[in-house]
Amino acid sequence: MACVHMLSLLLRKAGLNIAATRDVTLSLPATAHRQDALVAAAVVASATDRRVIPVESGLAACVGAGLDITLNAPRVVCDLGAGVTEMAAVADGRVLTSVAARVDLDASDRHPARALPRVAPMFRRTLHALADTSVGGERPAPGALVARG
Repeated sequence: MACVHMLSLLLRKAGLNIAATRDVTLSLPATAHRQDALVAAAVVASATDRRVIPVESGLAACVGAGLDITLNAPRVVCDLGAGVTEMAAVADGRVLTSVAARVDLDASDRHPARALPRVAPMFRRTLHALADTSVGGERPAPGALVARG
């Protein structure tokens, strides 16, 4: 109940009028287990009294970046977080592969050149995992790499 109360207070303080919407989309981190997703969706549903649609964070990042997620060629997105960095490959409206790692980036690391050595291994793992998926054998489209931070 404390989570529901806190979320309700935060929504009210932010001035968000959710009464105007039927559904709430909930972005779930790549590291979320099924039980975590169910609990998070239940909390949001209780706080908003709306239907909750859980979406994998990689898919949400692509949509937020304006990428066409329906194309066959994979799009690769990277979310550089303060404590966890996530990378995902998305095609045909679904997440093909995703990786997440604790990559503690402080304010000075937000510069791409400084973050690169820490994120490059994740990119290699994503591409390697992508090679094992079947999406018509297409490689990531040019310009499909988007970094969010």
